[in-house]
Amino acid sequence: MGNRAEQIRYKQQLKKGINLNLLVVGVNDLGKKTFINTLINQPYYKINNPVTRSSRLSTAESNDSKTTDYFDSSEFSIETNTFEYCPGSIPIKLRVSVTNNFGFNCQPDDSHGDILLSYIENKHRSVLHEEMKINRNPNLQDFRIHLALYFVQPNIKGLSKFDILMMSKICHRVNLLPVIAKRDGLTNHELAVCKKNVLKDILINNIKIFNFLNNDENNDDGEDFMTLSSREYNYLNELDRVVPFSIIGSNTIGEGLGTITRVTKWGSINIEDENICDFKLLKNIIFESHLQEFKDVTVEKLYESFRIEQLLKT
Repeated sequence: MGNRAEQIRYKQQLKKGINLNLLVVGVNDLGKKTFINTLINQPYYKINNPVTRSSRLSTAESNDSKTTDYFDSSEFSIETNTFEYCPGSIPIKLRVSVTNNFGFNCQPDDSHGDILLSYIENKHRSVLHEEMKINRNPNLQDFRIHLALYFVQPNIKGLSKFDILMMSKICHRVNLLPVIAKRDGLTNHELAVCKKNVLKDILINNIKIFNFLNNDENNDDGEDFMTLSSREYNYLNELDRVVPFSIIGSNTIGEGLGTITRVTKWGSINIEDENICDFKLLKNIIFESHLQEFKDVTVEKLYESFRIEQLLKT
């Protein structure tokens, strides 16, 4: 009976798939959409053909899987698309929200941060409103953001004042991971300095990012580590050491090449080579090793904290 029940649950999961909501944040020209194309291994975004506001709006109105929210006169927007990706036997329904013109003509300096925070909190709020109803909708779609990737400039100076302000705004509401964009523009030494300075800025400014080794603030006695094998612990330790992740986006997606590469005038870069960048590691974290943990932390900790705050206000 136990095996039969497991088989039934597995078939149901195969049919429904796994929902994952990803937010990709950063200023323009950091390769966010190139990264998404590379992540899903589809040339969805036409990188060299920017979409105008009017065409984006018409597309959003005619396609339920795509929406674009505009917030102010500076054209700051968050564009959301839904993809079905199947890295294994169970399909993943990936909902990706990506910022456009983030930080452009931002007056006051933190206005885009307030908007971004409201965007994240509104996903929590819609679930809270449904929970408070007598008759709930059993088919309510859960759009709470499970992971936010914050793209930063590839330089040795660390985080900009704008990045510090934005990350500080949202870090308590979402699983946050910093990502160094365009890693191929840095030497190995420059990358090491960049990572060191980004982490230093995060620590000094008390920015909370996802901690692979100890994501439970209430667990000070290390009980979770007692159940880990040495291999699992070493993997988590490696992830914690690698943060912030450095990535390179592919410009050959859809060309039928055997490996995921970026072609430059100096030659080809194998993006999946972990000695070059962290793309393969980050992809594995998103779709495999930490997919469920991102979801669990969102529901059990981040949403719960938001829910308590909102109920205390009433």
